[in-house]
Amino acid sequence: LAQCIKPGVDCPGHALVKVAGICAGDAECYEKYWDVFCPVLKKLHVEWVPEKMHAEDVGVEKITNTAIDPSGRYAVYATMETRRNFRGFRFPPCCSKTERREVERILNLAVGGAHGTGAASVPGAYLPLRRSDSHAPKMGGMTSQQESRLRSAGMLFAEPDSRTRLAAGVGPGW
Repeated sequence: LAQCIKPGVDCPGHALVKVAGICAGDAECYEKYWDVFCPVLKKLHVEWVPEKMHAEDVGVEKITNTAIDPSGRYAVYATMETRRNFRGFRFPPCCSKTERREVERILNLAVGGAHGTGAASVPGAYLPLRRSDSHAPKMGGMTSQQESRLRSAGMLFAEPDSRTRLAAGVGPGW
């Protein structure tokens, strides 16, 4: 529980900046500390009903490489950022280096790298962060030119810098 409430203890927030002050390390935290998490979730998500689960559609066969705008006049590219977690892995605040590497391996396969030719493969390339040594086929990560191009296009994941996220433990690996 101490690790879950650490963000709120370290960064209690401000009248103008509302923060949850609590962060789950894995799915089990919600069950184990339900009496703590439930009131926070209700306050943050007014219409949330504890008995109603999020809709879940994880069918990889629905991922296609169909052009969203074949003319290229309105849509040139699309990005995807996920805020959910992979089943079987701890959440980012508690995810070990080994778990992060396995998630990286899975994502690389999803964009067609290293035998990623199945239904889950989508066009694209996996580019590890610059100076990364976590992906053997691309030691050192992306080049500075690739990093600049992605940053200027708004497609580069930024390193966590909020005090709350860092207090939660989201920073390792950057």
